Amino acid sequence: MSGRVPDLANRNRNPNPNQIALRSDWAKGYSRKGAALFGLGRYAEAIGTYQQGLAYEPDNVQMRQACVDIEDKLQLSKTLFEAVTDGSVPRTTAALHMGASPDAFTGEDSTTSLMVAAKMGSAELVQSLLAAGAKPSLKNAHGDTAAAFAKRGGHEAVVKLLPAEKATPSMSGMFASAKSFARSAAKTAEEAAVLAKQKADAAMAKAKERPDTP
Repeated sequence: MSGRVPDLANRNRNPNPNQIALRSDWAKGYSRKGAALFGLGRYAEAIGTYQQGLAYEPDNVQMRQACVDIEDKLQLSKTLFEAVTDGSVPRTTAALHMGASPDAFTGEDSTTSLMVAAKMGSAELVQSLLAAGAKPSLKNAHGDTAAAFAKRGGHEAVVKLLPAEKATPSMSGMFASAKSFARSAAKTAEEAAVLAKQKADAAMAKAKERPDTP
């Protein structure tokens, strides 16, 4: 591999759609967006972006080389995903040592290698993937995280390795909170009204006590 892609990624870490929107035929815009996507580990999207740029500038050597480099990395990440799916610790370790990105290749429903390992309850695979930079916060197309898979499967050893999921308030809980807030607000308003009336009554009583001016 040439190593050119990492250099591109360091130039711009954030994809800027405006660079392409202003001039859709500007190959440099696709090149920068592709590099940023690569830097974020979104290999498939990066390749697609470079290919769009090559449609406007077919002879761009830099983008062609970037596609080749990322294709190799994507294939390596696919090898990792398959190794984890098979539950093979040796193959997983070998792929990670070769530089496979844990989150670059996912299943059709966006399930990552870490989710697969957590689902099968392999603490050893989970530890290896986390050490290699796998993101436990990622969710698949159904909203499941690696921790959710581990918890659902009753794999306590794996659950302890993963950060706890943030609880999402249920609709009933949100409704109850809103109802409680409304009651509190109504009570505060009622107390304020009573206090205002008391002050008004006191002011009127004071006015009546004053002697009439001759």
